[in-house]
Amino acid sequence: MVIDVSEPKQGKASRSHIDQFISFILNRSAADYLINISVPAPDKLRVSIVSSQAFLAESVILKNPSESTLEFDLNNGLPELEDKVLRRAVVVCLGALENVACHDILGKALASYHYKCLFMLITTPDRVRTMSVTQCIQLEPSNVPKGWTAEELGRFLIGCGFPKQLLLGYVSDTPDETGLILVVAGHEALASRPVTRPRVAAIINLFNEADVIEEVVLHLAEQGIEVHLFDDWSTDGSFEICQRLVESGHCRVLSRNAHGPGKDYKWMKILQRAQEYAQSLTADWIMHCDADEIRYSPWPDLTLQDAIGWVDSLGYSAIDFTVMNFFYTNHTDASPSQKLDRFKHFAFGRQSADLNQIKAWRNPKLPVDLASSGGHDVQFSGRRIFPLKFLMKHYPLRSQGQAEAKLFRDRIPRIRQERNEKGWHIHYDLYAILNVVRPWREFELTPYNPRCFPEEFIIERLSGIGIDTVEHLIPSIETVLKGAASFKSVKETRDKSPL
Repeated sequence: MVIDVSEPKQGKASRSHIDQFISFILNRSAADYLINISVPAPDKLRVSIVSSQAFLAESVILKNPSESTLEFDLNNGLPELEDKVLRRAVVVCLGALENVACHDILGKALASYHYKCLFMLITTPDRVRTMSVTQCIQLEPSNVPKGWTAEELGRFLIGCGFPKQLLLGYVSDTPDETGLILVVAGHEALASRPVTRPRVAAIINLFNEADVIEEVVLHLAEQGIEVHLFDDWSTDGSFEICQRLVESGHCRVLSRNAHGPGKDYKWMKILQRAQEYAQSLTADWIMHCDADEIRYSPWPDLTLQDAIGWVDSLGYSAIDFTVMNFFYTNHTDASPSQKLDRFKHFAFGRQSADLNQIKAWRNPKLPVDLASSGGHDVQFSGRRIFPLKFLMKHYPLRSQGQAEAKLFRDRIPRIRQERNEKGWHIHYDLYAILNVVRPWREFELTPYNPRCFPEEFIIERLSGIGIDTVEHLIPSIETVLKGAASFKSVKETRDKSPL
């Protein structure tokens, strides 16, 4: 059966995290259609097809039927749609599975759509998370609520024909969505290893990161990435470590800036050199990295190289990243001999630049503009950003000694000119005022559990939705208290001094 696509009536869209995520996927996938599958009655299915432009203009209420809506008996399953519609569509099935009379029929019908549509989003309440612990333990076995836990839903969908590599997790942070399970599926969401692996080159600009640079380079090499290092005349032994990495074959290129050591941190010049160097490379993809970052694929079974190859095979030419900032606490092992996984607490990157980290791109063999954005948002003709974000673990402040050296020796005194001329580096402003840095207390940050993180923060990591923004790097409470005490002491001294 072929369904005609018509424009919906005017209305107002909800802006929940789910709706924002749908808009995000529609925007970046350039889908033409949004297909909504709902259950008006246990034995009925309702299919609504609207243009993606209408939804993005907030003119559609997904819960209400429109002129493009038709209903079908459940036993007949979902209608056959023309390939040209389904292959240009994002399919959503929100809160329907738990209300249908026969789950298997709808599950198998969704699986048949999954292999053709661009993306598919499914939600259903977690039958345990929607109840309190007290309610759960007081229930009689015969009164256990219908539905699934996340694990049960995953097994159910796989049994219906979905592949095992489902992206599945929980939606949180809004009162009306607490306890919802979210499944992200569709042809583009569930990656497979590409037939041809691309050559991917990482360009890293380095200054005094001796305690982390080896681990960062080794990680990239393990992920199939070529490493090209540019040292800005480090004084802590970073360059010598990188020389050994070149000798061992883990780093392809190591160079020092031709202008020699300088008193100012000239980030614009560093970025201009990076974009010129990128144009000279023959690699298929380029990734611009900082020396204190670890990058990951959104699919645990794929390396960065293979994940980038999948994105390339779909015709996209740029990749965005979600930023996780890991900070040292009073309980962090400060020994540089320990690996970065010793950091157990993080905060999502909340500056506006953190939420737009388009730092990997298909090599166009033509000039790109990396410098204008401060290195966060590469620009070039014909750019298409893959809808799902990759992950970036950032370790800017790792111990008391390293934090003090980075802030008050290597950064704040050296960035003043660019700060004044371009308005860059404002995330250091509070530290410049307080003139002190102290460790974070663990309750100020979010505990990181690598086994649970992908599921607990599925929307945040794949899109950045749900992360509040700030313009300044937020210091620890102890930093603020210590800085305030110093201000008070200085003021009291001045007040007592004779004029």
